[in-house]
Amino acid sequence: MRAPKSTGRSDLRALAAACLAILAGPAAAGEVYRWVDADGKAHFSDTPPVRQKVEKIEIRPVMPSPPAATTQGRSWQQQVEESNLRRARQEKQEKADERNKQQAEQKCLAARRSLDTLNRGRPLYRVDKNGERVYLEDDQRKAEAEAARRRVEADCR
Repeated sequence: MRAPKSTGRSDLRALAAACLAILAGPAAAGEVYRWVDADGKAHFSDTPPVRQKVEKIEIRPVMPSPPAATTQGRSWQQQVEESNLRRARQEKQEKADERNKQQAEQKCLAARRSLDTLNRGRPLYRVDKNGERVYLEDDQRKAEAEAARRRVEADCR
């Protein structure tokens, strides 16, 4: 259901009424008269009675109290700055954690590929410093496969 459209004129009237109420408040609370009647009862009103001895009571407007002190005496600007610093530190930590997670995943993937290559049974070789191929013996292959298995266990948790 749609809200009814307001006209500019009704908005202006509401604004004028609010301003009038705000300005009239202190004036209305300005003077109070106190008098005692023939029976000894005290009466209070905003207009003085005729032929009575009255006492004018001055009512002072209550001033709003100063804003409450912020947390640990810090201004809101300081609190915003501290919040921004905390958020920046947290984002930096989250990025570092994500980067570390990706690096760990890459290490795990490399260890799994190495183990898979060693377990295939195909001949494997290394290139020595002279640029010649040196094929791995069975015992070397088993030792490297065991080392690759330990890397998988360590890196793929």
